[in-house]
Amino acid sequence: MKQKIFLALFSTLALSACSMDEWGLKDIVEGDSDDITPAQLQKLSKAIVRHPEKAEYLFARGRYYYYKDEYDKAIKDFDRAIAIDANNEEWYRKRGDAYRYSNRYEKSLEDYSRAIKLDANDTILFTARGDCYLAMHQFEQAEKEYTRAIEISDAPGYELIQRASFFEETGRLDRAIEDYRKALTLKEDYWSGRARESLAKAYIYLGDSARALAVLEDFKFKKNSASSGTNADTILFDRAYLNEILGKKDEALITYRLALTAIDSEIADDDEPTADLYLRRMQIAKKAQVSNDEEERREYVKKILDCYAKEINSSDQDNRIEALKGRARFFEEENRPAEAQKDRQKLESIYEFLVKNAPENAENYHHRGLYFSDLKQHEKALADFRRAAALAPKDEDLQEHVVSELLELKRFEEADRLAAKILEKQSDNETMLHTRAKVLIESGKADEALVLARQALTKDLYDADVHETIASIQRKKGLVKEAEASEFKARFYRDD
Repeated sequence: MKQKIFLALFSTLALSACSMDEWGLKDIVEGDSDDITPAQLQKLSKAIVRHPEKAEYLFARGRYYYYKDEYDKAIKDFDRAIAIDANNEEWYRKRGDAYRYSNRYEKSLEDYSRAIKLDANDTILFTARGDCYLAMHQFEQAEKEYTRAIEISDAPGYELIQRASFFEETGRLDRAIEDYRKALTLKEDYWSGRARESLAKAYIYLGDSARALAVLEDFKFKKNSASSGTNADTILFDRAYLNEILGKKDEALITYRLALTAIDSEIADDDEPTADLYLRRMQIAKKAQVSNDEEERREYVKKILDCYAKEINSSDQDNRIEALKGRARFFEEENRPAEAQKDRQKLESIYEFLVKNAPENAENYHHRGLYFSDLKQHEKALADFRRAAALAPKDEDLQEHVVSELLELKRFEEADRLAAKILEKQSDNETMLHTRAKVLIESGKADEALVLARQALTKDLYDADVHETIASIQRKKGLVKEAEASEFKARFYRDD
């Protein structure tokens, strides 16, 4: 009897001591939720069944679903975690994020406000509330939230950039420029870099290339220096490209070579450089005219293919799909069509499997439609987007994809009817305004098309496609100088 009591006591103590380590849960709970594998998710779910009182397990699984865009599942787990412990600011914030990204702004605002009661100094909560009010078109309240975040922050680089983006979106570029300039004065390298890039974009929009270049030239890069910031290669590339399209070839070449040094430094500091990082390095090397060393080029091709192979062999299906798409594109660019075709066949087999096994899941058709659209197989893409839209009629993005494919297939009347229908509900839908502008161009109604294209641009000042459409309209109207200015913007924003 004593032995049974001792064993029971020992088991209880052991369970208490290692509950976080059970099945390796400590790493899962404290690690990055977007890196959880299906096997780890299964362990976590079993642990939740066994220990329903462990709020941190529920929160970890909720974060996993959140990063996978499965917001309803995430919210259910966050609900249960909060029911166990209602005094954790992070849990309200994350549930608020899930509500916000699933367009339930009122619920999101409630959670952010609860979180603020627990931590009134977390500036992210105020900028998040600002984003909600912006989405709800309550601009005055949105501005108050962004301003409050700036006021309580010790180093408000991020907060200034958020408010500047808000000013851009509401058509107050002068106020946006003011905030970007303030952010540049701060000793926060990353956010200062972001401000520099955004300020240059704004000056290009205003037609002031000289100021844009001055902002980018003011950035000083030093190898192995923390003060250069993590986005040095992007800033230098922008500067080089702007010099290039301004016709300053020598300055462009010098800066491309500096950008190459910057990205090499970034790769050296990265524990696991991605295929995208190596690809960018190859692109910059080509611009810098130092890509003639065949041995070095073979080395980077191998590194890129190794990165893709690692992702393709991972247990995460989304990673596998993206890596197969990336490798297929890379093989095509490298003129290796047979290998590209093999990857395409694998991808189409995966999509076919997903569709057959879950024929009521709109996302499967949506993702396959995007894949076909990228391949310019517009009939197939249209069919998949139509199926997805029928399964999820409230998802406006799917309707937009249908319109875009109709436009690609030159079925203008049908595209226009559907675009007009969407605009009845969303009068400021950028994609639909742009679509109708393109349809009107085909109908010879240049003046009306220009009005709609400019309306579309107010939603995203730096949309290269819309600037390109405006340029084509201006050329039709004989506005040569204006068209050239629009084409310049389109080139800069597209490459950026």
